[in-house]
Amino acid sequence: MKKRSLLLPISASPLPALLSMPTALPRQPSSNISLPAGKRHSMFHNDKGFTLVEILVAALILFATLAVSTLIFHTAARTEDRIAAQAALSTALPNIMELIKNNIMAEQQGGQGQYSNTISYHWRITSREASKNVTSAYDEITGKTVLGNFQLQLNTIRVRLRYQRQAISREISHEYKELSWQREASTGPR
Repeated sequence: MKKRSLLLPISASPLPALLSMPTALPRQPSSNISLPAGKRHSMFHNDKGFTLVEILVAALILFATLAVSTLIFHTAARTEDRIAAQAALSTALPNIMELIKNNIMAEQQGGQGQYSNTISYHWRITSREASKNVTSAYDEITGKTVLGNFQLQLNTIRVRLRYQRQAISREISHEYKELSWQREASTGPR
């Protein structure tokens, strides 16, 4: 048996006819609006502008971004104010300790003061340990040795500093020891 092949001329082939056939039926709009030729009606494509859904989504994204940005800015500003308050209190503490030392030398047990227009302080001696009588002591004010009956005292001091500016308020407490000497009231032997 001999094989035969069937050859058709190209013009008789059904392929060109299949290629020229439309693959889908044209879609008709549901309303009586006539569209220009070549334009298709679509929910996602509008040549006249944005759809309401697109505008609402864009507005939502914009407002969410603004809200987050405002929150971040507000938090950063408050953090900066707290850091500035802490720095001001930390810087003032050594100077306030020196003022308290002068008050202790004047035999005060506590007190309060205003260091600056934003910083106030309150202090008191919480405990005091005294030595035996000493016959001479160094006077810090004159820089000379003074004879007499003296006692060395180790004072435990608690100081509370307060920073107040507009709506910002910060308070810290600090406890430290200060060595001082006091002249005895009685000059008789002990």
